[in-house]
Amino acid sequence: MAFCTIVMAVYEPDQDFLFEQLTSIANQDHKDFAVCVVLADASSKNDLTNLCRNFDFTVSIVDAGKKLDPTHAFEFALSSALERWPDCNYFALSDQDDIWEANRLSQGLRKLEQDKTSLAHSDATGIYRDGNMIFPSLFQLEHRQKTLWKNDLLYRNTVTAMTCIFTRVTAQNALPFPQQDGQHFHHDLWLALVAQRLDGISFIDMPLVQYRQHDNNVIGAAPEKEALS
Repeated sequence: MAFCTIVMAVYEPDQDFLFEQLTSIANQDHKDFAVCVVLADASSKNDLTNLCRNFDFTVSIVDAGKKLDPTHAFEFALSSALERWPDCNYFALSDQDDIWEANRLSQGLRKLEQDKTSLAHSDATGIYRDGNMIFPSLFQLEHRQKTLWKNDLLYRNTVTAMTCIFTRVTAQNALPFPQQDGQHFHHDLWLALVAQRLDGISFIDMPLVQYRQHDNNVIGAAPEKEALS
């Protein structure tokens, strides 16, 4: 299977959560990858550098030099990854506080290569701060559609960034992210819209990420009524 770059943006991370996430990345059954981490808080470089010394995968740490919101942080990170690995054809997004299942990369790459689509995403379980499960399926909790038709994403986004893997062409066409005005387009929706216009989107009907719920979630999971509001 192909080489993949994992793109992560870090902002004042909980060190225990970040260590668990990096450990789950190190434990992937697909080993041909590198990690591009962008520091979006201008203060965590030393802690992150020391933490990464515990792992033997390739890590490129890029300091944004200022505080960035999540959308701009991932824009900066994705742009940095494209430049750092010019021959890489696949990119996966990672949050700083989740836990990946061991087959997160292999399943995503297999789906992209099998379906010849531009982006693949999956379901996720929800976990508390301590790692205990809250819900077994994000799609079931929020009653999300598994099959997307032409304009479905314009009514409701069902693609979550932390489960995404996509092609280089998708990343190149998505950058720069659009200016925000009024309704906020988070980066996962924008990437999904771009991918849908290219070669389409594939859904992997299994949870490949443990989505950690805590007080500092930017979005977080929500039951159906709240998710639709």
